[in-house]
Amino acid sequence: MPRQAGSCLSGKTYRRLYLHLSAGHQVSKASMLYRSLNKWEDSAKTPALLYFAQLLEEMLFEYSLDTYKASVMQTGLLCSEARSTIAAVENGTIKSPNVFHVTAELAANFERDMVAIALAPLPPSSFMPALKNPKTTLRELQTVLELLAVQLSPGKYRQKNEELIIETVKRGGSIAEMRRLTRSYVTTLTSTGQTTKYIYEKTKEFFHYGPGRITGADSLVEFFMLFPADHLEYTVIFRVDQIFEHVAPAFDKMQIKITSTPPKGIDLRPYPAINSPALSGLYASIENVPALDPYSARDRAERLLKLSSTLLTLFHHKERPSWIQECVVYDNKAKTYFPINAPTNSMHKCADLLQSVASKRLQAFISDFSLEEESFSKFVRSAQLHALAVGSNADENQILNLWIALESLVPSETKADDVSNIEHIVASLIPFLNFGYVERIINNLVKDLLEWNTNTTRAGRPQL
Repeated sequence: MPRQAGSCLSGKTYRRLYLHLSAGHQVSKASMLYRSLNKWEDSAKTPALLYFAQLLEEMLFEYSLDTYKASVMQTGLLCSEARSTIAAVENGTIKSPNVFHVTAELAANFERDMVAIALAPLPPSSFMPALKNPKTTLRELQTVLELLAVQLSPGKYRQKNEELIIETVKRGGSIAEMRRLTRSYVTTLTSTGQTTKYIYEKTKEFFHYGPGRITGADSLVEFFMLFPADHLEYTVIFRVDQIFEHVAPAFDKMQIKITSTPPKGIDLRPYPAINSPALSGLYASIENVPALDPYSARDRAERLLKLSSTLLTLFHHKERPSWIQECVVYDNKAKTYFPINAPTNSMHKCADLLQSVASKRLQAFISDFSLEEESFSKFVRSAQLHALAVGSNADENQILNLWIALESLVPSETKADDVSNIEHIVASLIPFLNFGYVERIINNLVKDLLEWNTNTTRAGRPQL
């Protein structure tokens, strides 16, 4: 999917701007394209802070290239995953080869994780060999992981991550340091329950559009306080189909109140998307939803609504329960309202072909593609599973369908007994995933540079 108007630039382009700032040059409004620096006292004196703000926006923007986004796991989370994997092996749930690929990833992440290195209770040389050796016993691994887990807990990891970000901004640290710390910070926030949408909106508001001034590294303390670790309580209101009326008593036991009028004490008049007189249907309200932000509150409430409607379909097949995607989230303490739409389907956050191009590709595919009957059947099943993933709004269903599709495509005959299923599939797919990868990265960089400054970019192009 192409970048939307108003998107931020890529990390590569930010590095160019960062170097420009580091050389002592002023940044004009045109340099920021879509973001104002009116809140900044003197951006030229804090290039690392500006780079931090820009990196956050790039990593959190829904349609950023995956290469620029934050990782799903950081070292502390990988440590927890390794411990749970060992527990699963000891319980007989999975086989022991599954442990090594997790500990190997943990070791690789630790070596370049500034936060984990600063928190580690022992020098890396005392435990890294054990993590990297596939023959290390589970008991020895468990001992190492327990020592690391205490120091790399989410609370300690976040605190040290914030301290290192502030310290790096104050001394004008390198691009590589700032990027690593920013990636780990985003991963830490999202793993504890913050949504990328909320962090993204707060980032834009704090650094560019909200009240206050950005004076330097000290401003980061205020920014970090925007993401408290304590849960708040929200009330989430959906507009649902009339079919919910007869099952209201059952839904009430699942903490979902079905009413014909808005919940008492909630004013929905400013939100016609779910409160227009022209709309038919009922109101479904889920009260006292614990969450770190309004977006995660919506997610939790809708998961409960989806579960209830799924149970309803066990007894009623002809009509599928549905609801309007936009809802209103009410902060019970602050007494503020948040109209929130459905999150973007994860399967849609990618580059997509135009219909005309897709049609030509399909014609070429059908005319040139051929397989033996058994192999073709496997391919068709995988394609059907991919279609199910695209059509689903549930992340769990998407992941499950895509993983089954991959398992059915990759031949199991080539798998060694001492290799985990995940390792085998990854090793089989990487050569194909590498096709066109470098070209895609370069194309994105060129597009970003042209978007940043067309004249400057084209002036540096050699004459043909």
